[in-house]
Amino acid sequence: MKAFLSILSLTFIVIIYSCSSDQKTLVSSEKESIKLKSGILINHTYPQINKAGSEEIKEKLNNILKNYTDIQYQIANDSEDDSFNPTNDGKINSEFTILFESDSLLSIEFRKDFLLSDSLYYREFRAVLLNHKTGVIQSSPEAYLPDFKRSKLLPFIYGDLLVSESQIYLNEASYLDGRNTTLTWTIKQDSFIVYPGGEGEMFGRYRVSIPCDSLGIDCPK
Repeated sequence: MKAFLSILSLTFIVIIYSCSSDQKTLVSSEKESIKLKSGILINHTYPQINKAGSEEIKEKLNNILKNYTDIQYQIANDSEDDSFNPTNDGKINSEFTILFESDSLLSIEFRKDFLLSDSLYYREFRAVLLNHKTGVIQSSPEAYLPDFKRSKLLPFIYGDLLVSESQIYLNEASYLDGRNTTLTWTIKQDSFIVYPGGEGEMFGRYRVSIPCDSLGIDCPK
């Protein structure tokens, strides 16, 4: 890992930009390919909002969305996982999926895949639920869903992943009612989606989709 970081400190970066923008749609897709001198290729695809409550709101949200998978940190520091130490064939693919959009809401899932020899090494999920009219980003599910109870998530998480507590790292304190600790989550029209397993639940290693009705919450319209 130290050797890899020392290579990164001498990195020469070549960035190739491309975009697919349709101003009639709410979100367009933009891409950049970042080739590091170490041989690592970062393929970064990210969303950009075409319509928002104001130009100021649009600019603010687009700056946030461009680096939502923390690519700039990745360039500067690489992974803290010592075993991800590619020689010349390492790749990091960062992509997104629009899960739900309406006149005001936008739900986006981000996925960052680390590959060695084109085989998946590990994966990180992030997600965001935002109001593109006001620029508000929902950080807490309780703030958006008054009837939401964190404690209802754990049975679905463990049941869906079919693993025991000892087989998955999970910060269970983040899933206690009344806690305001970080969760990685979003919603779509029929489901609440939680992404457990990342350090401090700041991102996810897994994706668990739970019907809104099963949690006693209203799905977005």
